[in-house]
Amino acid sequence: MNDDQKPLADIWLELQLITMATDLSVEDRERLEKTLESLKGHVSHNQENQRKVILRWFTARLGSRLFTSHYKQLLLELANLMATIWTGTPQFKSSDEVLNWLQEEPVDATQQDKSDDDIPKQA
Repeated sequence: MNDDQKPLADIWLELQLITMATDLSVEDRERLEKTLESLKGHVSHNQENQRKVILRWFTARLGSRLFTSHYKQLLLELANLMATIWTGTPQFKSSDEVLNWLQEEPVDATQQDKSDDDIPKQA
């Protein structure tokens, strides 16, 4: 970890403090963006499982508030911000897409190898 990188525990604490508020102000959104930006040092590009963990945690913190349009929009912005940080481009067009993506089961590497064996090989 380099000197200007925040410890991961501090980042989680910051995320918890930000999401405690009932409404996120413009300042809170900026703070959230900076906090997520500081996560970059802890992950390598396109770690889908890590992004899902963070977004699942975030949706759990929002609880029933997630069903208001303000928080659905926030989830969409957060998911696209994270996708942009890790992959270089936003990936979602709606909060429902984000929620569906979070519901998907991750593909296990051993399952992937087995399914590759089922595919007929061309000579």
